[in-house]
Amino acid sequence: MYMTESSNIPGNYCDPPSDWSASWKKAVAARDESGGIEALTDEEILNAQKQLANTEGVFCEPASEASFGGFLRKAGRGVVRQVISLSVL
Repeated sequence: MYMTESSNIPGNYCDPPSDWSASWKKAVAARDESGGIEALTDEEILNAQKQLANTEGVFCEPASEASFGGFLRKAGRGVVRQVISLSVL
C-alpha cells in the first residue's frame, strides 16, 4: 500500500495494481491525450468539497471531490471560460 502526495485527507490510500507497468502506460497515455494530470492540495480539495455542498447540496468524500477541484483550478486560470453543464468523474 502506498500514499498519494496528499496524505492528510482520508481516502488517499490505494493498493498498487497487480500489473503496474500496464497501468502506468495507460496513465501516461491519458495524461498525454488530456493535456496533463495535476495534483491538488488538500486545501483545494476541501474548498471544492465545501463549494459543491453549498451550491448544489451534493456532498462527496475528498477523493471523489478532486475532479471538481481540478475543474475549479482550470476555471480559475481561465482555461474554462463558460460552462453550461458539467460532469466530473
